Amino acid sequence: MVKQYYGLLVPLVYNQGPLDSFGRMRRGLAGISSRVRAVPRGPCSLEEMRLWATKSTALAAENFMLALRAYGFDSCPMEGFDERRVARLLKLSRHALPIMVIGAGERAPDGVYFPRIRFARERFVHTV
Repeated sequence: MVKQYYGLLVPLVYNQGPLDSFGRMRRGLAGISSRVRAVPRGPCSLEEMRLWATKSTALAAENFMLALRAYGFDSCPMEGFDERRVARLLKLSRHALPIMVIGAGERAPDGVYFPRIRFARERFVHTV
């Protein structure tokens, strides 16, 4: 079942076709059927697919960071790096898009920052 899903359905649903023709057709069909019921509307272009992949990767990275913390490690997501150099360093294909770099390691007993200051929750959280 998994092979059928990833081997048949995923390429069909996410293939944009020549000149984005499949994506445009899906967008039109979604526009028509959305008048009757709720339907997923994308991704219908290469740019929408890049955005979707970026969001999905960021969510996976968040889970990775939470798992690191559960095992006693700290992590830090970093953005603003040279994507081309990272891709070259990791020997990724030219189509790969590095989303973020995650630094991970053991926490120092005294930490790297000054002691944390906590404000009273009532200053910022108000019940409506």
